[in-house]
Amino acid sequence: MFSLSQPIRLAVQDKLAALRRLAKRNPMQKPFYIFGAGCQARCILNAALEAGYRPSAFLDDHPQASDLLGVPIFVAAGFPFEPGFRFVVGIGDCDRRREKFDLLVSKGGEPMTIIHPDSSVSRFSRIGAGTVVFAYALLDPCVRVDENCIVNAGAMIGHDAIVERDAHISAGARVGAGCHIGEASFLGIGAIINNGVTVGRSAFLAMGALVSHDVPPHFKAVSPHRKEAILTPIAG
Repeated sequence: MFSLSQPIRLAVQDKLAALRRLAKRNPMQKPFYIFGAGCQARCILNAALEAGYRPSAFLDDHPQASDLLGVPIFVAAGFPFEPGFRFVVGIGDCDRRREKFDLLVSKGGEPMTIIHPDSSVSRFSRIGAGTVVFAYALLDPCVRVDENCIVNAGAMIGHDAIVERDAHISAGARVGAGCHIGEASFLGIGAIINNGVTVGRSAFLAMGALVSHDVPPHFKAVSPHRKEAILTPIAG
Protein backbone atom coordinates (compact mmCIF):
# COMPACT_ATOMS: atom_id res chain seq x y z
CA MET A 1 0.00 0.00 0.00
CA PHE A 2 1.39 3.38 -1.04
CA SER A 3 1.45 5.98 1.75
CA LEU A 4 2.85 9.48 1.89
CA SER A 5 5.26 10.65 4.54
CA GLN A 6 4.49 13.95 6.27
CA PRO A 7 6.98 16.05 4.21
CA ILE A 8 5.67 14.57 0.95
CA ARG A 9 2.07 15.06 2.09
CA LEU A 10 2.76 18.73 2.74
CA ALA A 11 4.42 19.05 -0.66
CA VAL A 12 1.34 17.51 -2.29
CA GLN A 13 -0.88 20.01 -0.48
CA ASP A 14 1.31 22.84 -1.74
CA LYS A 15 1.08 21.58 -5.32
CA LEU A 16 -2.71 21.24 -5.09
CA ALA A 17 -2.95 24.77 -3.78
CA ALA A 18 -0.82 25.99 -6.69
CA LEU A 19 -3.10 24.22 -9.15
CA ARG A 20 -6.16 25.86 -7.60
CA ARG A 21 -4.53 29.30 -7.82
CA LEU A 22 -3.71 28.68 -11.46
CA ALA A 23 -7.31 27.65 -12.16
CA LYS A 24 -8.57 30.88 -10.59
CA ARG A 25 -6.25 32.96 -12.77
CA ASN A 26 -7.38 31.05 -15.88
CA PRO A 27 -11.06 30.27 -15.28
CA MET A 28 -11.66 29.39 -18.96
CA GLN A 29 -8.78 26.88 -19.01
CA LYS A 30 -9.93 23.46 -17.84
CA PRO A 31 -7.36 21.33 -15.99
CA PHE A 32 -5.63 18.73 -18.14
CA TYR A 33 -4.25 15.52 -16.61
CA ILE A 34 -2.22 12.63 -17.96
CA PHE A 35 -3.02 9.37 -16.17
CA GLY A 36 0.19 7.39 -15.72
CA ALA A 37 3.72 8.58 -15.03
CA GLY A 38 5.90 6.10 -16.88
CA CYS A 39 7.56 5.90 -20.29
CA GLN A 40 4.36 6.24 -22.32
CA ALA A 41 3.29 9.22 -20.24
CA ARG A 42 6.60 10.97 -20.93
CA CYS A 43 6.10 10.57 -24.66
CA ILE A 44 2.53 11.85 -24.42
CA LEU A 45 3.75 14.87 -22.45
CA ASN A 46 6.13 15.70 -25.29
CA ALA A 47 3.39 15.29 -27.92
CA ALA A 48 0.99 17.43 -25.88
CA LEU A 49 3.52 20.24 -25.47
CA GLU A 50 4.37 20.17 -29.18
CA ALA A 51 0.64 20.37 -29.95
CA GLY A 52 0.26 23.39 -27.66
CA TYR A 53 -1.23 21.73 -24.57
CA ARG A 54 0.45 21.89 -21.17
CA PRO A 55 -0.75 19.27 -18.67
CA SER A 56 -1.64 20.46 -15.17
CA ALA A 57 -0.34 17.24 -13.59
CA PHE A 58 0.25 13.53 -13.91
CA LEU A 59 -1.93 11.10 -11.95
CA ASP A 60 -0.61 7.69 -10.98
CA ASP A 61 -1.72 4.81 -8.76
CA HIS A 62 1.77 4.36 -7.32
CA PRO A 63 3.94 7.40 -8.06
CA GLN A 64 7.68 6.95 -7.65
CA ALA A 65 8.54 10.67 -7.67
CA SER A 66 6.95 14.04 -6.98
CA ASP A 67 7.25 15.28 -10.57
CA LEU A 68 8.03 14.11 -14.09
CA LEU A 69 9.96 16.44 -16.41
CA GLY A 70 8.83 19.40 -14.33
CA VAL A 71 5.14 18.44 -14.17
CA PRO A 72 3.82 17.45 -10.71
CA ILE A 73 2.62 13.90 -10.01
CA PHE A 74 -0.32 13.16 -7.70
CA VAL A 75 -1.71 9.94 -6.27
CA ALA A 76 -4.81 9.15 -8.32
CA ALA A 77 -6.86 7.67 -5.46
CA GLY A 78 -8.96 10.38 -3.86
CA PHE A 79 -7.73 13.13 -6.19
CA PRO A 80 -10.14 16.12 -6.12
CA PHE A 81 -11.20 16.34 -9.77
CA GLU A 82 -12.71 19.61 -10.96
CA PRO A 83 -15.88 19.48 -13.10
CA GLY A 84 -15.12 19.18 -16.79
CA PHE A 85 -11.44 18.31 -16.40
CA ARG A 86 -9.64 17.09 -19.52
CA PHE A 87 -7.45 14.00 -19.67
CA VAL A 88 -5.55 11.47 -21.73
CA VAL A 89 -4.35 8.07 -20.50
CA GLY A 90 -0.58 7.58 -20.73
CA ILE A 91 -0.44 3.79 -20.36
CA GLY A 92 0.71 1.45 -23.13
CA ASP A 93 -1.14 -1.69 -21.97
CA CYS A 94 -4.48 -1.76 -23.80
CA ASP A 95 -6.62 -3.26 -21.04
CA ARG A 96 -5.26 -0.98 -18.32
CA ARG A 97 -5.65 2.04 -20.57
CA ARG A 98 -9.29 1.14 -21.20
CA GLU A 99 -9.91 0.68 -17.46
CA LYS A 100 -8.50 4.12 -16.59
CA PHE A 101 -10.20 5.80 -19.55
CA ASP A 102 -13.62 4.54 -18.49
CA LEU A 103 -12.90 5.47 -14.86
CA LEU A 104 -12.02 9.07 -15.73
CA VAL A 105 -15.05 9.43 -17.99
CA SER A 106 -17.23 8.20 -15.11
CA LYS A 107 -15.77 10.98 -12.95
CA GLY A 108 -16.86 13.63 -15.45
CA GLY A 109 -13.62 13.87 -17.44
CA GLU A 110 -13.46 14.97 -21.05
CA PRO A 111 -10.94 12.94 -23.09
CA MET A 112 -8.56 15.01 -25.20
CA THR A 113 -7.30 14.14 -28.66
CA ILE A 114 -3.62 14.94 -29.16
CA ILE A 115 -2.12 15.01 -32.65
CA HIS A 116 1.59 15.78 -32.87
CA PRO A 117 2.19 18.58 -35.41
CA ASP A 118 4.87 16.47 -37.15
CA SER A 119 2.36 13.73 -37.96
CA SER A 120 0.40 13.62 -41.22
CA VAL A 121 -3.32 13.02 -40.67
CA SER A 122 -5.66 13.37 -43.62
CA ARG A 123 -8.43 15.92 -43.23
CA PHE A 124 -10.76 13.14 -44.37
CA SER A 125 -9.86 10.83 -41.51
CA ARG A 126 -11.53 10.68 -38.10
CA ILE A 127 -9.66 10.49 -34.80
CA GLY A 128 -11.54 9.57 -31.63
CA ALA A 129 -11.53 11.31 -28.27
CA GLY A 130 -8.58 10.46 -26.03
CA THR A 131 -6.45 9.14 -28.90
CA VAL A 132 -2.82 10.26 -29.27
CA VAL A 133 -1.09 10.40 -32.66
CA PHE A 134 2.68 10.72 -32.34
CA ALA A 135 5.29 12.38 -34.54
CA TYR A 136 5.77 11.12 -38.12
CA ALA A 137 2.70 8.89 -38.03
CA LEU A 138 0.86 8.86 -41.38
CA LEU A 139 -2.89 8.38 -41.69
CA ASP A 140 -4.31 8.20 -45.21
CA PRO A 141 -7.76 9.52 -46.20
CA CYS A 142 -10.89 7.89 -44.81
CA VAL A 143 -9.14 6.23 -41.86
CA ARG A 144 -11.17 5.83 -38.67
CA VAL A 145 -9.35 5.61 -35.35
CA ASP A 146 -11.72 5.25 -32.40
CA GLU A 147 -11.34 6.58 -28.87
CA ASN A 148 -8.44 6.00 -26.49
CA CYS A 149 -6.01 4.62 -29.08
CA ILE A 150 -2.27 5.12 -29.45
CA VAL A 151 -0.80 5.62 -32.92
CA ASN A 152 2.89 5.72 -32.16
CA ALA A 153 5.80 7.42 -33.89
CA GLY A 154 6.24 6.57 -37.56
CA ALA A 155 3.23 4.24 -37.76
CA MET A 156 1.31 4.19 -41.04
CA ILE A 157 -2.39 3.46 -41.51
CA GLY A 158 -3.69 3.01 -45.06
CA HIS A 159 -6.86 4.46 -46.52
CA ASP A 160 -10.24 3.13 -45.35
CA ALA A 161 -8.72 1.25 -42.41
CA ILE A 162 -10.56 1.07 -39.09
CA VAL A 163 -8.84 0.96 -35.70
CA GLU A 164 -11.25 0.25 -32.86
CA ARG A 165 -11.08 1.76 -29.37
CA ASP A 166 -8.18 1.10 -26.98
CA ALA A 167 -5.89 -0.32 -29.68
CA HIS A 168 -2.15 0.39 -29.66
CA ILE A 169 -0.32 0.78 -32.98
CA SER A 170 3.36 0.74 -32.07
CA ALA A 171 6.19 2.70 -33.64
CA GLY A 172 6.81 1.89 -37.28
CA ALA A 173 3.88 -0.51 -37.64
CA ARG A 174 2.20 -0.65 -41.06
CA VAL A 175 -1.56 -1.14 -41.33
CA GLY A 176 -2.64 -1.75 -44.92
CA ALA A 177 -5.57 -0.17 -46.72
CA GLY A 178 -8.98 -1.45 -45.67
CA CYS A 179 -7.71 -3.30 -42.60
CA HIS A 180 -9.87 -3.66 -39.50
CA ILE A 181 -7.99 -3.63 -36.19
CA GLY A 182 -10.12 -4.89 -33.32
CA GLU A 183 -10.72 -3.32 -29.94
CA ALA A 184 -7.77 -3.40 -27.51
CA SER A 185 -5.45 -5.07 -30.02
CA PHE A 186 -1.70 -4.48 -29.78
CA LEU A 187 0.49 -4.17 -32.89
CA GLY A 188 4.17 -4.39 -32.02
CA ILE A 189 7.02 -2.29 -33.40
CA GLY A 190 7.38 -2.73 -37.14
CA ALA A 191 4.46 -5.16 -37.53
CA ILE A 192 3.12 -5.22 -41.11
CA ILE A 193 -0.51 -6.05 -41.89
CA ASN A 194 -1.46 -6.59 -45.52
CA ASN A 195 -4.37 -4.79 -47.17
CA GLY A 196 -7.83 -5.88 -46.11
CA VAL A 197 -6.77 -8.04 -43.15
CA THR A 198 -8.94 -8.18 -40.02
CA VAL A 199 -7.24 -8.36 -36.63
CA GLY A 200 -9.63 -9.54 -33.93
CA ARG A 201 -10.27 -8.03 -30.54
CA SER A 202 -7.43 -8.20 -27.99
CA ALA A 203 -5.04 -9.79 -30.47
CA PHE A 204 -1.29 -9.38 -30.01
CA LEU A 205 1.01 -8.93 -33.00
CA ALA A 206 4.63 -9.27 -31.98
CA MET A 207 7.42 -6.97 -33.09
CA GLY A 208 8.03 -7.36 -36.81
CA ALA A 209 5.07 -9.69 -37.40
CA LEU A 210 4.16 -10.14 -41.08
CA VAL A 211 0.43 -10.74 -41.36
CA SER A 212 -1.42 -11.44 -44.61
CA HIS A 213 -4.34 -13.46 -43.19
CA ASP A 214 -7.01 -12.59 -40.64
CA VAL A 215 -6.05 -12.91 -36.97
CA PRO A 216 -8.82 -14.26 -34.70
CA PRO A 217 -9.71 -12.48 -31.45
CA HIS A 218 -7.35 -13.20 -28.54
CA PHE A 219 -4.67 -14.69 -30.82
CA LYS A 220 -0.96 -13.91 -30.93
CA ALA A 221 0.94 -13.51 -34.20
CA VAL A 222 4.71 -14.06 -34.25
CA SER A 223 6.98 -14.05 -37.33
CA PRO A 224 10.18 -16.07 -36.84
CA HIS A 225 12.87 -14.95 -39.26
CA ARG A 226 10.48 -12.38 -40.82
CA LYS A 227 8.32 -15.05 -42.45
CA GLU A 228 4.53 -15.19 -42.42
CA ALA A 229 3.24 -15.00 -38.86
CA ILE A 230 2.40 -18.09 -36.84
CA LEU A 231 -0.89 -17.71 -34.94
CA THR A 232 -1.43 -19.15 -31.47
CA PRO A 233 -4.21 -18.53 -28.91
CA ILE A 234 -3.39 -16.19 -26.03
CA ALA A 235 -3.55 -18.15 -22.78
CA GLY A 236 -6.14 -17.13 -20.23
